[in-house]
Amino acid sequence: MAEIMRAGTLVDLRVALMKKPKLLNLVTKRAGGKEKLSGGLLHMAAAYNRPQFIQFLVKEKGMNVNDQSSSKGKLAPMHHAACNNAKEAILMLQSLGAKADIPAADGSKPEDKTESGAIKRLLHPQHKLLQGMMIGTLADVRDFVEKNPDVLQQNFEWQNGGYGGSLLHMAAYYNHPDIIAYLVKEKGMDVNGADKSGWTPLHHAAERNAIGASTKLLDLGANASLKNAEGQRPAELCREASLKKLLSDSHEENRKVEKAAAVAKRINDYAHIKALKM
Repeated sequence: MAEIMRAGTLVDLRVALMKKPKLLNLVTKRAGGKEKLSGGLLHMAAAYNRPQFIQFLVKEKGMNVNDQSSSKGKLAPMHHAACNNAKEAILMLQSLGAKADIPAADGSKPEDKTESGAIKRLLHPQHKLLQGMMIGTLADVRDFVEKNPDVLQQNFEWQNGGYGGSLLHMAAYYNHPDIIAYLVKEKGMDVNGADKSGWTPLHHAAERNAIGASTKLLDLGANASLKNAEGQRPAELCREASLKKLLSDSHEENRKVEKAAAVAKRINDYAHIKALKM
């Protein structure tokens, strides 16, 4: 059976289980891969990075995607996949509802079984959200946020820690106008909210020369006159000529509005003082 799980085809697996259905209850001391980890067929499929096998065993044979009863140390299939850096197996397990942070008997989680940074990121509980933010998949972002609304108050890091801020800052950085609109209009995020360095979403969009994100932010009320901690306005971070002009024009318009408001206030104050003297 180990040879089928390692190098066989899905047809081979189907035939083997038709001949010996009891193999579904198989428990082995070594479920495949580089370490001697016990488990069942699903653990073996995960260890050998066989996503089609995993899908077949879970969807057609009803195996528990988070099964820990077949492993001596209560390891789940996800532990076996992580231990062997089996990316495709991890993605399939996640799509079928496997828990990325499920603890074993000793408290270890799947991410503790790998030294690969890429696999650790894949196993991050917020992987689907962060992946959606990077590639601009509104459906994935919406699905995660609706189920985990607390992420709207969290700060994140991206680009290996080079940048940080809220989901809105990230959407601006990656130039996703539709996600920006969702976060501001539907979830009420502050379009001018600043990160710890004083950068607003518009600063991030401008620094990336992201015309789509910048335009959407301005349409939603972003203030192009706000400065970051270093005294820079969004236009000063931008290198794209048309966007720099758009941001500069918006800043100048803000100045005119502020000046007019200041004049109106002085007139009102003068009128009030004059009325008191009469």
